[in-house]
Amino acid sequence: MKNEFPELLNRFSSNGGYVKGFKYIDCMDGWFDLLEEALQKIQLIRDTSKKDIVIRCIKQKFGSLRIYIDYGKAQWSKSKDLWDKILDDIEYQTERESLQICEECSQTGQLTRNKVGWVRTLCLDCINNKIQQGTMNEDLLHTFGYGIK
Repeated sequence: MKNEFPELLNRFSSNGGYVKGFKYIDCMDGWFDLLEEALQKIQLIRDTSKKDIVIRCIKQKFGSLRIYIDYGKAQWSKSKDLWDKILDDIEYQTERESLQICEECSQTGQLTRNKVGWVRTLCLDCINNKIQQGTMNEDLLHTFGYGIK
């Protein structure tokens, strides 16, 4: 993915560490298509607006895909231009859509949380596979919307 969007991801480490405050991509394969779609939109804005836009971080957080975009001083200002607002919308839309997609396999998913607090978006098949593999304890499982517990 770094080769497809070199200007956006040029500060990402290829070895999984941090480089000057920029982190690697940290999300499961199920969100790959959603992430690629978002990066294509961001790249188009970068090319059209001539803004120096880079991605600071891509990760799963609280069960959703988060893309942190660095687009200069305007992101902390009340005086954002149209491009800045569109970038904010892409961040928000991607996060919202990821809550409906299993982060492991890209099927329709639901927000899932075990009782120790880890929150992920998973489909029923992935949940059942994890229970069978012993990597998820059915007694600790709590899902929002599936009615499992």
